[in-house]
Amino acid sequence: MPSCRSSCVPSTSDNLNFCQPIKAPLVEESLSKMLFTRSLLRIAQFGFIKAFPGLVNIALIPALYQLLGSEEFGHFSLFFSYVLLAVTVFGATIAQPMYRFLSSKMNAGDLFNGLTVFAASFGALIGGLVGYAFFGGWNNSAAGFSFVMFGVLYSALTVNLQVSEKVRSLIFLEVLRISSLGLTIFLLHYLVDGLSYTNVMYAFSFSFFLAFCFLLRGTKFTLPTWGWASDMIKFGSLSAAWLLLAGLPLVLGKSVLVGEVSKTEFGAISANLDMYYRMFSILNAAIAIWAYPTMSAAFDSGDRVGAKKTHFFALTVYIAAGATALALLVVGAAWYQPFPARISGGLLPFAMILVACFLLQVMSLAHKPLEMSRSMITMIALMACALVVFGACALILLNVETVNPAVAIAVALGSAAIVYLIGSSAIGFGKNGSAEVDDVS
Repeated sequence: MPSCRSSCVPSTSDNLNFCQPIKAPLVEESLSKMLFTRSLLRIAQFGFIKAFPGLVNIALIPALYQLLGSEEFGHFSLFFSYVLLAVTVFGATIAQPMYRFLSSKMNAGDLFNGLTVFAASFGALIGGLVGYAFFGGWNNSAAGFSFVMFGVLYSALTVNLQVSEKVRSLIFLEVLRISSLGLTIFLLHYLVDGLSYTNVMYAFSFSFFLAFCFLLRGTKFTLPTWGWASDMIKFGSLSAAWLLLAGLPLVLGKSVLVGEVSKTEFGAISANLDMYYRMFSILNAAIAIWAYPTMSAAFDSGDRVGAKKTHFFALTVYIAAGATALALLVVGAAWYQPFPARISGGLLPFAMILVACFLLQVMSLAHKPLEMSRSMITMIALMACALVVFGACALILLNVETVNPAVAIAVALGSAAIVYLIGSSAIGFGKNGSAEVDDVS
């Protein structure tokens, strides 16, 4: 009987030829296809989780504009922008280290949950202060406090579900949150005499609270040590700082506009800004969901050329699709009227708002190479420069009597985005891809 070669794999089955080698390339190819298909499915599922709330928020803007009226919607939009920025900043402070460390240290989840309570509480104090100082009264203070508190708790605690890929739970929570939000606004509209922007803020707070209650099942909260907590906060603080700077132009733009135009006009401008910023952000997210993992894989494997090609392709697709959507919206507004609200000054303010929202999302997509190389300090410096440009442009244009205030703010927003876009594109992936910030605590 011939002897088996060392390359053969033995089997306990009598029906197999012990000397027949397993075709490893075929097994690897099959496994690779299976993992690729599973990855695409996960991307599609997480894409739905991101896109579904975005689409609902877009639909909610014209609905709230009609329910509240232009003046009341303006108050809501400005208040919402402030507290949402607080949720984003304080949520990111905890979420960023969770994304980085939780996948390898699942036992740290209880510590992160405890840290989230502190971040949410501190952020809620800021939200309450904003509500009282800028919008007046303890009622608005309580609305701002509850919005930030439960918004941060919900957004940070769901990271655990994302890391562990509990997609069904995430989808359920998002559907629950959005359904409860819509139902609460509907009930308030018919049960309360005159729906106010404060009522709507409470509706958002309740939707976060309800989803948070479902998250509490099986969730434990452990008080972290000061050393561990400070390490995690330091890790997330740079991302939070960039998000704060990136969110300020839009918030400051609204804050300036509210003093330059009538309350009714401000509501109309805000409705258009909110709707189209979110619309272009969905397009950005849809492209980034595919491009970011592909670009990350190429960059991590040392294929910088492949990463650059993927990035360039993603930008090209966004610019082509975004420019087409922008042109169709302008033509539609010229043929019919701007949606969701008509702005004084003709078609130009509406078109400039569209361009500004388009450019802000190009800016977000363009800095992905800096994220790859973890160049957070560079990103913060570029965003600070863009914020200075925004302030200078707004200050100059708002003092020109012939310039519409909406056009002035839109041009300032677009200029800030262009400055950041040029800076991030010039730096790209860097010369050697070395990280400015270490990714381990």
